Amino acid sequence: MEPWAHAVNLHRAVEAALEAQNLAHLQVRREDVEGAKPLVRALWTGEWRADPLAKSRDGVVPGYLLLGFLGGHFFDRDLPENDLAFWPEFHRALGLNQDQPTPKQRDKLWKVLEGLPGTKAFLRFHADGKRDFVGTLKALFGARTLRLKEILDHLRLYRDEAKLQEEVLGPYASLVRGLKEALDLLAEEALDAAEQEDVEALVARLEALGFYPEEPHPLRFLFHRSPKAFAELYAEWRGEKKATPLRHPQVRVEVLQGKGVLERVLPQIRREVLVEGALVYGQVRLKSGLFRGFSWRPRLDAEGNPIPEEVVVPFGENRVVLRLHHRAWGVRFLDARGQVCPEWRPPEPLEVRPLVDEGTPVRFLLEGGGDPVERLEDLPLELGLPEDALVVEALVFGPREHGEWRPLGRLPVRVEARLEERLSETALELEVFPRGPLEAVWLAPAGPKQTFPEGRARIPRGLWPAKILVKAWDRAWEILVPPKGWPEKAWRRGLGLPAVGANKPEGSQP
Repeated sequence: MEPWAHAVNLHRAVEAALEAQNLAHLQVRREDVEGAKPLVRALWTGEWRADPLAKSRDGVVPGYLLLGFLGGHFFDRDLPENDLAFWPEFHRALGLNQDQPTPKQRDKLWKVLEGLPGTKAFLRFHADGKRDFVGTLKALFGARTLRLKEILDHLRLYRDEAKLQEEVLGPYASLVRGLKEALDLLAEEALDAAEQEDVEALVARLEALGFYPEEPHPLRFLFHRSPKAFAELYAEWRGEKKATPLRHPQVRVEVLQGKGVLERVLPQIRREVLVEGALVYGQVRLKSGLFRGFSWRPRLDAEGNPIPEEVVVPFGENRVVLRLHHRAWGVRFLDARGQVCPEWRPPEPLEVRPLVDEGTPVRFLLEGGGDPVERLEDLPLELGLPEDALVVEALVFGPREHGEWRPLGRLPVRVEARLEERLSETALELEVFPRGPLEAVWLAPAGPKQTFPEGRARIPRGLWPAKILVKAWDRAWEILVPPKGWPEKAWRRGLGLPAVGANKPEGSQP
């Protein structure tokens, strides 16, 4: 098929989802997403100069193709956590060697997101008013942005409790059913390590066993999300690795009341590392067949020692009382005196004390975006926001590069904005940190106001000295720009002006 035929199919799928006001259940075929990619790429780069909201040939709306490509591509891949991580992944999907988009490209996607029927209500913005593309896509596509870990949690719950939360899973519900059936069949087969890594060999084996699921094939979906996940699930299904053991490695159960009627206690249904303060769901089963769920939150004292949790689970007139002895992970943020630090204001010293198993890798990142780092001193604070948060994560599964990381805690961070100046023979260059919009107003001689969205400004040196007012992040500076070609000391002599680059905050005394 030609790309345009795939584009027509993609347009119709998005049109149907918009008419049903449910993009979370958008049904697109992988071959149409890949087949229409050349047209989506041309629209994104500007080679196809079309209004993204106007109908073109065969009634196709270009913006529908962009939205359909996003929904189809991220159906079997994890949607990145923030905009900085999203753009490189989106460009790789289009086959472009590009990191961040141009302002025109950002505006093009936002025009689609706010201009299509029923999509405007899902627009999201950051606290500073900037457009939140990932947040908007998550709100728009709903369940389609579930991460693999969440999907596998539902898979294990479906296996252990025969419960399938279809409203939460949305279009992934049929995939969870198919994954369970495929794993049930393959668990009876002896697969060597090479077979466990070959998705097409696994698909062929399933077909030989009479298993022909609907597309997308659940195993191909799984391998697209994580090539390593199948081997882990296969071991679980064969009983080589317990997913929900009676005694969870991080929890010891003490029964205070009701031991005679108990059959089983699951202190934690979902197989994941316990973290201080995170809500945990458990379940109690009686010998009579009755069962009931409960929830609890692991706590640590100020020194990081676990606090046992008592849980009461009522069954009519009776009740079961449990004491849960846990070894939850956590983190402590300490100041220079060794006291708990409620907020970090760099360059004040900060000690981060992870409370994890010995040898567990940890990393640091800013909540506002950016890449994680393994050392706190390498954190790019000046590339974040003035009001941000430090997040500490621990590796719970897999290698550092592609493994699963779990947040241990967050600490508010406040960075004071500063202005950096560089004077050359022809201009004064200004740059604000943390990066953000910079506004310059000419005071003497009076001139227009200019805004520099990227936080960098180049002020040409003229024949006469100039004074400008620079504003960024709720701060202001008065800056003097020396005239072009004059030695610095000479032009100041007799003028009564302070030195260039005084960085005098507005309202301060000379």
